[in-house]
Amino acid sequence: MKIKTIILQALVFLSLVACRDNSPISTKLKPIPVKVQEVVSVNHQQVIHSSGRISTSQEQKLSFKTGGIIRKIYVTEGQTVNKGDILASLDLSEIQAKVNQARESYEKAERDYARLMNLFNDSVATLEQLQNTKTMLEISRSNFDIAAFNMRHSTLVAPSKGRILKIVMEENEVAGQGYPVILFGSTEGNWIVRIHVTDRDRVKIRPGDTAVIKLDAYLGETFPAEVSELANAADPYTGTFEVELLLKVPDKYQLLTGMIARADIYVHTGITVSVIPLEALVKMTGNTGYVYEIADGIPFKRAVSIVEIRQNDVLVSTGFKPGTLIITENVNLISDITAITISKSNN
Repeated sequence: MKIKTIILQALVFLSLVACRDNSPISTKLKPIPVKVQEVVSVNHQQVIHSSGRISTSQEQKLSFKTGGIIRKIYVTEGQTVNKGDILASLDLSEIQAKVNQARESYEKAERDYARLMNLFNDSVATLEQLQNTKTMLEISRSNFDIAAFNMRHSTLVAPSKGRILKIVMEENEVAGQGYPVILFGSTEGNWIVRIHVTDRDRVKIRPGDTAVIKLDAYLGETFPAEVSELANAADPYTGTFEVELLLKVPDKYQLLTGMIARADIYVHTGITVSVIPLEALVKMTGNTGYVYEIADGIPFKRAVSIVEIRQNDVLVSTGFKPGTLIITENVNLISDITAITISKSNN
């Protein structure tokens, strides 16, 4: 009887152990169904986005050659002018007096030289006296030329057909020599857009790269442009590099200096990127994302560098070997040790 009891207890113990071991094993080995997709590599042309303002390629700060009181300004800001139109003038009282003074000195020097020449011919004056008088004549002529030149440049004249962008000074103010009075923009040149980019983008851009410009003033319209100039030194205040875009706009559009422009620059060379579905990303931190790649039927997490996120796809610069498969379904349910069953995606 005692032996039968011991045998019965042993059988019950073995049965309990078998039940405890079989239940977790069946749960642990249950595979998760997933879908996979082959990674495709394409050539991607990078686009650099920035914004700036429109201006003319020929902008000039017009100023007087000499200082003086501004007598009259004949134009207003935004006004269109033709070549040769008078824009502003100084009070000529002082300048005219200097011209008169220089003219009288020059005329006197001419008379002195003529008199000394006659005396020299009569052997009354020496050669040295004649030469000194001739020197004074040349100095007087130069002073008169300078005064006349300053007189002519006491009036600001439009150098070409253009527009008055800004009037810096007003009538009756004292303008210093060479101090800007009017900012003038020629309409005979080209329209340009000046933008600023980071050093990382600057090294990718080359002269001649194409661009597309969008203007707030003309919503829905796009205008072609190309890179015309590139700065080789950074702005000391912003640390960015200036890029000048040559804008091509039909005559029917009215452009104004200072308009806001948004630019998309298409760099001259593309890069090879891999296209993965958006749902394949496990998580994303900054420009780094994570996907599950399949190797020998086993999933493992891999980091990828994100270049651009589209509506349904993600472009990554991390290279994948041809034929690489990544998981596109149930990615949040698996880990590197998860058992899976694989079926390919339809797309």
